[in-house]
Amino acid sequence: MELVLFHKNFLGNTLLFLAWIHQILYSKLRLTMSLPNTLNTDLFCNEVNFLQKIVLFHPTDSHKFLALKRSASDESRPNDWDLVGGHVIFGEENEESLHREAREEADIEISGIHPIQVTTIYQKEGKVCKLFIGYEGIANTEVIHISTEHSSYMWVTSEEFRKLTQTSFLLDLVAIATKNV
Repeated sequence: MELVLFHKNFLGNTLLFLAWIHQILYSKLRLTMSLPNTLNTDLFCNEVNFLQKIVLFHPTDSHKFLALKRSASDESRPNDWDLVGGHVIFGEENEESLHREAREEADIEISGIHPIQVTTIYQKEGKVCKLFIGYEGIANTEVIHISTEHSSYMWVTSEEFRKLTQTSFLLDLVAIATKNV
């Protein structure tokens, strides 16, 4: 099934919402947008990034999840602690992207994936809109082989993670994922 949307007064947030719908429903619904030539493009983002992270719980200890330390040479947040995940390639299914990231970053398989958070962030510099989708899931093994993107890993509790990073969107996701643990 294909849904075609047309409107002459879309705002940037509406486009971001539609992009989110496209990502979430990609396998079930194809979303295309037609925009008129007279549209004021100053209302839009120059770039839309799809980012997702997953709180990946330990296979036998549901109070712990995987934290990865970013490498010192990373362009974004060097030496900061992170969760498995990254940018979604446009058109890539969300779960497929999470499985790919888990294999690339930690050489593991994952299961029980559930979305638990959707957040939008607008960066005025560069007019970049970011769509962040947070998930929870379970690692199929506790044996981790990190990639060169990271320098270390730990299985941590939410309290331990709060001591490792000040990155608010990650802390918010962890709080949601661990609320009932």
